[in-house]
Amino acid sequence: MYILLTDKNTVAEIIPDEDPIFPGVPIEQRYAPDFVAKLLHVPDETEIEQNWLYNAEMQTFSSPSEPITESEDTEKNEDSKTESSET
Repeated sequence: MYILLTDKNTVAEIIPDEDPIFPGVPIEQRYAPDFVAKLLHVPDETEIEQNWLYNAEMQTFSSPSEPITESEDTEKNEDSKTESSET
């Protein structure tokens, strides 16, 4: 499969080697050469999802860290205010 990475090495697109809509048509014929040149080819069995991070040095993918939700952020701020007022 082919991976399109963002400037921050985040997986933007996952493109299969074989597309059922275009059976037998190689990726070089399905997309423009300048687009194909930007793609990273990885084995099909590679576990990967959109928005995962690519470590170029280790050549590995990992899920992004969980974003902090607004309610969690509010709880942390309230906890820090409580700790500050206690001291």
